[in-house]
Amino acid sequence: MNFLATGATRQLSSAVDTVKAHPIAFGVVATLAAMAIANRYLAKKAERENPPTGHFVTIKGVRLHYVDQGSGTPLVLLHGNGSMIQDFQSSGLIDLAANDYRVIAFDRPGYGHSDRPRSTIWSPEAQAELIHAALLR
Repeated sequence: MNFLATGATRQLSSAVDTVKAHPIAFGVVATLAAMAIANRYLAKKAERENPPTGHFVTIKGVRLHYVDQGSGTPLVLLHGNGSMIQDFQSSGLIDLAANDYRVIAFDRPGYGHSDRPRSTIWSPEAQAELIHAALLR
């Protein structure tokens, strides 16, 4: 047996011994890895099935998805947690409001089709500053 095969055999044996010694920890790690893969798959599937309906603007390195419809006095719509622009659209709110206003609706960072860089703590103040900067463009 050559040296590389012997080294690989030792590493494999060591890994098997570690799993045998800590089966619960291994199970937790394996479960978390499987959940992460499933979550990524489901997120990509949801994006494919619900394509963006508006436009994009990049502010401070963050790509925001927004819809701009109608004319007149601006009316800015911001959705709550666990929601997105499509909820305003499917309810008919944007179409109705666009009869009298210029409706601008944003997907907040991390929702819908807007990015959410992990380098920022997305407090309400940080989100408000970002959307304010987007409105000034």
